[in-house]
Amino acid sequence: MKKITRTITETVGKVFVFDSDTNTVEKLTQKCLGKLSLEKFAKQVKKETGLDVVKVESVEYKDTTYSLDLADFLAYAEPVTDTVEEE
Repeated sequence: MKKITRTITETVGKVFVFDSDTNTVEKLTQKCLGKLSLEKFAKQVKKETGLDVVKVESVEYKDTTYSLDLADFLAYAEPVTDTVEEE
């Protein structure tokens, strides 16, 4: 059986965020899809958490390869385009 494989990159980082409700700074570990620069990672963390990022302590990039049987892929995937060619 044929398989579809894809490698997905995540940015995993440790950030310090300011919580205005409790007036405290907290350290979080956050994951975001894609290989993001420090600036883009900080913006994405703010968007996802709603908290102000004080400092990005560190980031690392993690690649994970996923595999799925072709039949399962066709059963569950959402078609993006549907092209028909005639000869």
